[in-house]
Amino acid sequence: MVAMRVLVLVLGNPILCDDGVAFHVREHMRSRLPKSDDLVVEEACTGGLDLLVYVMDFDRVLIIDAVMTGRDPPGTVRTYRVEDLNESIHADSPHHTNFSTALELGHKVHPDRMPEELLIVGVEVDNIQDFTEELTPAVEAAVPDAARAALGILDGWGCKR
Repeated sequence: MVAMRVLVLVLGNPILCDDGVAFHVREHMRSRLPKSDDLVVEEACTGGLDLLVYVMDFDRVLIIDAVMTGRDPPGTVRTYRVEDLNESIHADSPHHTNFSTALELGHKVHPDRMPEELLIVGVEVDNIQDFTEELTPAVEAAVPDAARAALGILDGWGCKR
């Protein structure tokens, strides 16, 4: 049996208030992550095409990130597929592309190196402008739910604890 390589990619900026929620989620779930050489946890403070370097050569990728859809109240935890966030304009520069477009390009250029499945555990956020490592109360309260959602996905992928 060939081992499946899984990446948990923690995204955001840990000093921009709610944009750092994924780092809090990672800390909350750290002791409960499966112990396996085939499970890698990385963090990145970037977006767009730069994320392709992280996701290539993994079978499945779970991204944990802040989302600001405006459809849900702050603190709402949802699991998304990339296409669910096509309208996302989050990037570290207005000249960069969103992640959905970057993945599409990755599949065209390196189809054999792209993950077969990619899910995003997103926490709806409120404040991503203030410089602080503290989360707003609603987003802080969502951290355990986001950790449970992420661990549930890993369990479903066969990454047993």
